[in-house]
Amino acid sequence: MKHFGKSVRLSAAAAILLLFFTACGGGSGGKSPAPQPSPQAVTISISPTTAVAVAGGESKTFTVTVQNAANTDFTVSVLSVSGIPPLGLACAKSGNVSVICEPREEGVYDVRVTSLADGARSATARVTVSAAVPPGEIEIVENAGEVGEVVSADGSLEKTVKFIAPGPWTASIDTVSALSGGFDEITAMSVSGCSVSPASGAAGEMEAGVTCSPYTSSASRTFYLTIAAGSGVSAEIEITQKRAPQAADFTAYSHPDAPKNTWFNGINAGGVAAGMFTDESGRFVSFTRVGAANTAVDNPDGDGDAWIFAINGNGDILGYYDKGYFLKTGAAYQDISSYEDADYTYYTGVNDGGVLAGYIEDVDADGNSHYRGFTRNGATGGFTFFNACFYPLFGPAEFFKDFRQPPKT
Repeated sequence: MKHFGKSVRLSAAAAILLLFFTACGGGSGGKSPAPQPSPQAVTISISPTTAVAVAGGESKTFTVTVQNAANTDFTVSVLSVSGIPPLGLACAKSGNVSVICEPREEGVYDVRVTSLADGARSATARVTVSAAVPPGEIEIVENAGEVGEVVSADGSLEKTVKFIAPGPWTASIDTVSALSGGFDEITAMSVSGCSVSPASGAAGEMEAGVTCSPYTSSASRTFYLTIAAGSGVSAEIEITQKRAPQAADFTAYSHPDAPKNTWFNGINAGGVAAGMFTDESGRFVSFTRVGAANTAVDNPDGDGDAWIFAINGNGDILGYYDKGYFLKTGAAYQDISSYEDADYTYYTGVNDGGVLAGYIEDVDADGNSHYRGFTRNGATGGFTFFNACFYPLFGPAEFFKDFRQPPKT
């Protein structure tokens, strides 16, 4: 009996010792299994996420990508934001990689793709379907009826115009409006450094990109992107390219005889600037400046007061004094008459061909002023009117009011 009890005590000790060695990696030398990584969540995406189409036009294709799943299949559904699904936008799978949608009716639709591997995973693309364009018309989707001005630091230009064409189209860049015919006085300027891509395409919702290299002039240039789709079918966008003003573009100057203010109202292509100032007595003195040299400009009577409004490339000067407007060509002066049927006539510019620009003012019985712009042929004296005003750039508003209101002559 004692021998049996002793054996039990030895077995217990051996069991404890065995447990110790096992816990410490002894005994058989076995290792615990390495932890397994958690499975990644299934993802699904659709590209592009937005698209525009024309009812009855070209179909739209979307790329679908399913990741982290052996099963890359998916389902497609069309949801209406404002439209008539499924008639408005009919979509179908193309394999397990894309969806092709056919635009049928005007409206806004969401194309939703859902993973079959995980029904909680989906992605959506929004499609805007516009009404079909009537035959014989081009609809500008972006910038319709507006001037597209692009200002950049270096003068470069990148602009995309979206439009809907009823048939095969071509795009070109023109210096003068093809639809309005332009103005006789406008000299076509070069549009060098500009290109349009693509320059042609098929019917439907399309876009054309205009790219221009930097325009280094401190001024701006305007040209037209003309889109043509068959005989007599065209539309255009007016685009202005301009470099942002730089500090180096400006040079401050005050006439040495001016106690306070100096105004410059024009500069021609030859670098001749025309301006004026008030002297100590309050008299207006006009002058031209070339380089560092100033030359006084008197009025036709030679007795002082004269206001210069413009100078053209020939050096001809448009001015005003107490008897009315005048044009100075070399040493010769020519008085300029007012428009006889207007209460007031204002001249603001003259081009190299001698064509004058300005506007008239008529005051009605209630004291309200009405304005119309005009050009005037310097040779014949004939007026051409349109509903616009040309205002000169000079001086504060008070100064403008004081001497730009001469009596009718």
